[in-house]
Amino acid sequence: MMKRCFIASPVNIGDEILNNIEFHGKPVSPDIMHITYYFYGNINETKIERICSDLLKIDFKRFKIKITGLGAFPSKRDARIVYLSIKSDELMMLQRQISRLLSLSSKDFIPHITLYRSKTPVKLPDVKLDYDYEITKVCLYESIFENKRIYREICCKNMY
Repeated sequence: MMKRCFIASPVNIGDEILNNIEFHGKPVSPDIMHITYYFYGNINETKIERICSDLLKIDFKRFKIKITGLGAFPSKRDARIVYLSIKSDELMMLQRQISRLLSLSSKDFIPHITLYRSKTPVKLPDVKLDYDYEITKVCLYESIFENKRIYREICCKNMY
């Protein structure tokens, strides 16, 4: 059976950050917020087992990321997906390690945490944020749609 999967680190963004942001669309539920390193799409059980085996080889300590402001896809003037911008050299190094271990492309990686999606484009205000958050694990998730978006952890590598 095929499963829609991606590799990510879960993030539990506190109300302190979320209460300082004006939403103009459908917010992402805080309990499913994450940083995606790679999206696979539909993959079979054999590939899932191989990915889980490779994820266990990740050799990385916990680290902090800095949330610096808001960003958007496709642009701040024509925002449809609004996200928290992240700065972290360690995060970039982790993404490169994941890409090497799993033989994935690491180009075009824009570290972010999606906040909300808008059906109509909005102009994003210039918001500066300064929050730290600790990254503690990397997981392979299955994306399921059952009345709402659900992400189920298939396997994880905890960082110490």
